[in-house]
Amino acid sequence: MAPAIRVEIEKKHIDEAIERARTGVSKEESYYYGDRLTSGLQLRVQGRQAFWALKYYNFTKTIGYAYPAEDKHLPSVSAARKLAAACKDILDDDPKMLEPMLVKYYGGADRDVKKAKKEMVAVSTGWTVEETAEAMIAARTKPDTDDPIKKSTVAQFRLTLRRPQVKALSKKPIADVTKADLDAVKREMEKSPEGASMIKKFVSDIRSILTWGATHATDMTSLDPSNIWWELVKSGKKKRAITRSPIVDDIVKTLILAESYLERPLPGRFSEGKFGVGHNVLNALWWLALSAQRTTAGTRLRLVDFFPDPKRLGSGWYLAFWAEGETKNGKAFVLPVPPRAAGFLQERMAKAKRNGDSQWCFPSSQARGKIEIDIPVDRNSPGGVTERMAVRDYPTKDKIAKELAKNAKWESPYVDLLAENDIMYWSPHDVRRTIVEVLEEHGIPGGASAVLAHEVRLTDDLLFVDNARNREQYLELRVSRVTKLAYGAGGFIPLKSKAMEVWTNTLIDRYEELHSTYRQARKKAQAERVLKAIYSDANSAAEAKEAAYLELPKIRRKLEDNLTGHKQMLSGLLKKTPPPDAGVRTARIEIELAQADLDAFNTDPASYAIEPSRRAASRTHSAVLQSALKTDEKPVDLVVEAPAYTQLRDQFIADKIDVHTFRLLITERYPITLDMMDDRIITGMVTGDEAL
Repeated sequence: MAPAIRVEIEKKHIDEAIERARTGVSKEESYYYGDRLTSGLQLRVQGRQAFWALKYYNFTKTIGYAYPAEDKHLPSVSAARKLAAACKDILDDDPKMLEPMLVKYYGGADRDVKKAKKEMVAVSTGWTVEETAEAMIAARTKPDTDDPIKKSTVAQFRLTLRRPQVKALSKKPIADVTKADLDAVKREMEKSPEGASMIKKFVSDIRSILTWGATHATDMTSLDPSNIWWELVKSGKKKRAITRSPIVDDIVKTLILAESYLERPLPGRFSEGKFGVGHNVLNALWWLALSAQRTTAGTRLRLVDFFPDPKRLGSGWYLAFWAEGETKNGKAFVLPVPPRAAGFLQERMAKAKRNGDSQWCFPSSQARGKIEIDIPVDRNSPGGVTERMAVRDYPTKDKIAKELAKNAKWESPYVDLLAENDIMYWSPHDVRRTIVEVLEEHGIPGGASAVLAHEVRLTDDLLFVDNARNREQYLELRVSRVTKLAYGAGGFIPLKSKAMEVWTNTLIDRYEELHSTYRQARKKAQAERVLKAIYSDANSAAEAKEAAYLELPKIRRKLEDNLTGHKQMLSGLLKKTPPPDAGVRTARIEIELAQADLDAFNTDPASYAIEPSRRAASRTHSAVLQSALKTDEKPVDLVVEAPAYTQLRDQFIADKIDVHTFRLLITERYPITLDMMDDRIITGMVTGDEAL
């Protein structure tokens, strides 16, 4: 910066500084005027700014701006001189009070120096908002805290303070925070697309931080516990509807976990009964997951309304039906149920206890077997399974609250099984959002609408009426009418069928993958499939070897031709004047590599038969594979799925072992026979844990 120009600063100097600042000056062109009338007052021009600075002893401070006129605008030299004199007085008394005075000066409409000096308050030296938040987090995550918070809550607090709208506030001393500060943050958040939820979280989090600071750390925050003004701060936003969308794994893991409590009580609930989850309630929850129907209609499915599809008899397809008045919108609805899902559900229904001649697919255990008092499981019972497993049911929450009120150190015997198993909490209704996502991923967006919507209208009265004398005739007529409705205009049975098959297979496939019993069965089936492929391949290995050896002369000629070609290329390059150095180097490297390949072949030609033998094997034993394996399954890749066998086979093809040793080692290692006269392939127990 150039040296100071000592002048009695006038308007012309200010105008000149503003003009230079508008066009911008380089670092070398920067300069400043030093005022002769007020010692230490300077008008500086740097970059695109013209500002007033006060240099007083070892202290230099910007006290206002001539340009731009947006922040701390100080337009005249007289105002600058008056403010500079006030600043010197404050610096003589207490330098810490300078910033508060400037805040008051520029915050007032009349820019009154005397008033600003009178109203200024000391700079807070206590914790900032961010420091208070971190202290609160540290305290509330200690083992002995009486007000614990979860990791997700800690993450939420920190996310709130990291938001750009809150950045300045988080660095401010918490004692200086005002309601105006919080309202300003809310206005900035309002501009964001997710403003409503962001504001609700901000208001909740900042109130928690302020309350903790006033309650537990007044010495460090200077907050007054008797003036909890922040409780008046409201988000002003309507609470959004719950839009949980559990992933398939959340749903399936919950159902598997619930199964484990069919024969034992849930943790801490021994007084509620011998079993934690009832069979019929779990079956109803499975049905709600598979069908994605609302709980009221889903739980009230009658046996007479779940029957084989007359249009697809023998296929395993079923139809589930709800008459008018049994659905939320009062319309009748027909849902096709795929064979696999129908069998899956019926297998579980057969194991559940039934009360006499109950008319319901999922009868309540409270019934006594008489048709007059026969009722289905309560519509809230399936959802109650997830609530109780997550300790979200109100009786338990109330009990916990009462116990803690009596004894803050009371240890709850209840366990949030969903959180413990990394499962997101969900309710049966949330499945309706998940099915939409899954079907969209499979390219069937309209399928979800057809499965979830109740669009079929009835013209005939098919509400269930029990008439024992005409029951058989009634049921026959009912099935006929439902079938007609399902396949008539507006039934969308083909679309529903496609959607339901994708959705139910997604759930059941994942169930079998995650369930230990099914997982082991799948591993066993996979191992048997690979063993059958080994049997087929080993019995044709000799023929494959013979075919591969016939290709060795071709492989030799190919390697020789490759070497000759590179030599010819080098010869051509060397004839050029001058020879291209890079090309010559590359050609010589290629010659070395080609020669190495040929030498390797000459040293051990049999090893070069391995790859051709694999190609030959795929041709020679394909018929055996088709008979040994299901035709709809992907072919076995023995190199990937049976590396130990592949190593033995390679040794045989490369003449490291003879055919007798090869076959002997296979039968010793694997529970199979290679005797073509034996009707068996697998001769021993297969668990699925074998190293193949």
